[in-house]
Amino acid sequence: MDSANTLLGRAMAQKSHFVATIAKHQSTVGARAVSQTNTPESSSSKSNLSVNFRTRPLSAAEIKQGFFPVLFCTETQTTLYYPSFRMLTDSSVDVQEFEFDGNFAGEAGDTHVYETAVQQKFFDVLNQNGILTIMAYGQTGSGKTYTMMNIAEKLVNDFPFENDISAFISIIEIQGDVIRDLSVAGEGRKVPADAKVLLDGAGLPVLQNVAEYEAKSKEEVLEFFHHGFAMRTTRSTLKNATSSRSHFICTIRICGGKLGFNAVVKLVDLAGSETGSDKKDHDAVRLKEAISINKSLMSLKECIRKSTLLSEASEDASNKSGHIPFRSSKLTMVLKDALDPTLPRFTSTVVFALAAPTVADIPHTFNTYRYALALKSLNRTDDKDASILEHKGAAKSAEPASQEKLTPMAWSRAKLERWIEMQFENQVQLTDLLGPRGDPSHFGRHAADFVLPAWKFLYSMSADEWIANAKTHAKFTDAETVGNVREKYKKLFLKERATVKADGLSTSVTGKVTLLSLEENVVTEKKLSRAELAMQKAKAKGAALRATSLSSK
Repeated sequence: MDSANTLLGRAMAQKSHFVATIAKHQSTVGARAVSQTNTPESSSSKSNLSVNFRTRPLSAAEIKQGFFPVLFCTETQTTLYYPSFRMLTDSSVDVQEFEFDGNFAGEAGDTHVYETAVQQKFFDVLNQNGILTIMAYGQTGSGKTYTMMNIAEKLVNDFPFENDISAFISIIEIQGDVIRDLSVAGEGRKVPADAKVLLDGAGLPVLQNVAEYEAKSKEEVLEFFHHGFAMRTTRSTLKNATSSRSHFICTIRICGGKLGFNAVVKLVDLAGSETGSDKKDHDAVRLKEAISINKSLMSLKECIRKSTLLSEASEDASNKSGHIPFRSSKLTMVLKDALDPTLPRFTSTVVFALAAPTVADIPHTFNTYRYALALKSLNRTDDKDASILEHKGAAKSAEPASQEKLTPMAWSRAKLERWIEMQFENQVQLTDLLGPRGDPSHFGRHAADFVLPAWKFLYSMSADEWIANAKTHAKFTDAETVGNVREKYKKLFLKERATVKADGLSTSVTGKVTLLSLEENVVTEKKLSRAELAMQKAKAKGAALRATSLSSK
């Protein structure tokens, strides 16, 4: 039995306790939401990237199996509860609380989702003759295709056809390195795989062997759209009998009219992401597909991150510089005109991260959360997004050191990434410095040996490796600056050893820890990390054993 099934089995065995604990915490979340008078500032006010999180209702099959929900959304935040069973401590619930630009529960209607997250951005793009890109990301069966189809229908209803405009539509799917034109139905409903994507002299993507059709009405647009979806490649997986195994991209050019419209809308339904446990039952073909899908999704995330950082670094496009790896996948090449901040055209990107709400899908939900947070964290200023619900009897800690005194070994990866980006003024990323040896999954291969944590790998790298990786992967050639950043990084360890007492306990980088008894639902608050809980309990047991041994003598 794998770890995921073990976790699910143990969580279901204590279902009543976990459900009561979650309900108790959710009541406090609701109270906090009511007391808030100011909505947190949206990242969309600072950039053209909007990241939204949406969950669906429990399905009939999930209800029949007795699965309970662990993912909840309010208007201001999304909360994920992770049943945890750790050595040396009692069972607990890890709590992840995070705020996205849009947080949509399963009860949220499609019209509300569209009007909140998309509608105004569409009007902005239409008025500025820009490019609007709408993406749906998540595991298979999380509601990606459902959300995308409903968003498309409501979006098309806002097309100003009454102003004598035309819509030109092209639909493709990307499966690995293969691009197919879904508007062409060959013999036996097979779609020829002869389309290509190239970049012209201006750096814009050009699709070869892809047809573009003119639509004069909303009905014609939707007819083309649904036809493309019907031709898409699907396969049966553990999660879904008709899982999408390709990236679906519908490009609509809105042209003409009295105002001279020349706007573009790209609807992107990404292939379902997968975890390692999903791949164990795949055959060779599906395993290759899964690896290709995950590689292209990671490339997309990196391009969006670097594009957003560059666009925020300078309001003057001529001053923007830095390497964005658009050529790392066919998907990012096709979307280059929508994501490249060096191009003069106005662009806006809306990302929907979708996740299933049940305890059975926690590994997938965590993956989706991390993917979305990596985009959302571009505008975050702190790491306070997690806590722990524990038994009341957990060990108490001494007064911890302040979070500012933590060494990099206690930082989250997101915090380490932001520190590196700040030192290099967004020209070098953490993955660039780590290179293929320190972060092999980012470069599209599996690690042959154990890979050290990012903070430790950076610490062990020589100055020559820092300089070489920055030059090779980020095109950053200022060796002196790289050397200075490396020295500054290493001094962080020495500085904190001198300022933090030897017997002092540091606070968790994820923020405040909430201790909640599963039996009594009594809440107390302590700044205590999981490692500290385990260590204190181990020390207490060791002291008791030594005392027993001495008394027996």
